[in-house]
Amino acid sequence: MPSSRWWKRAVRRQRHEEGAGRGAWGDGRNTISSVFCDARALIDRHRVHVFFFLPEPQAPSPAPTPMNESSHELYSLLIPLAQERLIVPRACVAEVITWQAPERVEGTPPWYIGTIHWSGRPVPVISFEGVCGQGLPIPGSRTRIVIFVGLSSQLTSGYFGVITQGFPQLVRVNPDVVKADASRNFSERGPVLCQVRMLNESPLIPDFQHLEGMISEESRAA
Repeated sequence: MPSSRWWKRAVRRQRHEEGAGRGAWGDGRNTISSVFCDARALIDRHRVHVFFFLPEPQAPSPAPTPMNESSHELYSLLIPLAQERLIVPRACVAEVITWQAPERVEGTPPWYIGTIHWSGRPVPVISFEGVCGQGLPIPGSRTRIVIFVGLSSQLTSGYFGVITQGFPQLVRVNPDVVKADASRNFSERGPVLCQVRMLNESPLIPDFQHLEGMISEESRAA
């Protein structure tokens, strides 16, 4: 099994959080931010250097000490959208709540759905499809709002919500089952870093730093 310093550091973070009893979603913005501190540098042509995906190339090294399979796995969430799925570390998600109509903010684009009150603070809610230039999904019985932890200091509330079409699916990923998928190209100015291939899924990796910048800009302008 391939390994890398990115992968090992991420596994250590996960094990540390589990040992600290932080629960299924994890907590602490510092931990999450350290994982994604160089988000835009994680793509190098056909390699995806995201901490839970592909390893960086290394020179041959002595045979590794045998490790149990779970030590090479990281917990992630598949977030269902209307036509796509996102894949994110589970620690990026603070909570998943039932649909409630956000309060519209005048002067914002259609993808900025509005704000809701969550945990005693106003939280902006967006449509990921809308940010990508697609049509806005119509809320239904399966619609949820996933509350993400902000990875930067750009958001006043420290959180933002994304409309989803169902409840996120918890998955364990490792470098053997997740590969880069170069079948699609994404704008550097868009909210998607890249697409990956994972068994029969082709989820997208969102660019949280860029997305938070867009939300912050619209919030200030409103």
